[in-house]
Amino acid sequence: MKRRQFVQTIGIGATTASLAGCNAPQRATDETTDVANDDDADVSVTLVRNAPENPGPYEDPNGTVTPQESDELVIDGFTFQRAGEKGLVVAGDATNAGDRPFQNVVVEVTLHDSNEAEDELLDSASEETGHERLATNETWQWAVTFGEQEFQIDYYVVKGTANYV
Repeated sequence: MKRRQFVQTIGIGATTASLAGCNAPQRATDETTDVANDDDADVSVTLVRNAPENPGPYEDPNGTVTPQESDELVIDGFTFQRAGEKGLVVAGDATNAGDRPFQNVVVEVTLHDSNEAEDELLDSASEETGHERLATNETWQWAVTFGEQEFQIDYYVVKGTANYV
């Protein structure tokens, strides 16, 4: 039963009690893990890459890569490709190169345009995926899928976060 239906069913007294906790900070979730706020992460890495003009299967991304910011959480092995009717897939590897296991590993990908149309609107779209646990020296192959974008994708940002177990 949905929360609102439940609250309406049990009456006014229970409504007050159940709503008392609604002002607490909320955490977004996905299918595999709780996703914490990025500020709470123990380890974080952000990479920026130029998007290829006509990405095909297994095509290497073009352009520059920002340097790795973390020696413990390594994000690499990128694939940026059109996925037919599904839209666009960005995938890669997240490796725990540290000496402690991670939990709540999250990879967020944001697609951007460079505003060449000079319409003063910077378009972007974000998707994220998560993994519950990543042991030392373990690699997780992540992927996010975007629907067809209504803007030219010029570059993308991949941000990985994790917490120590």
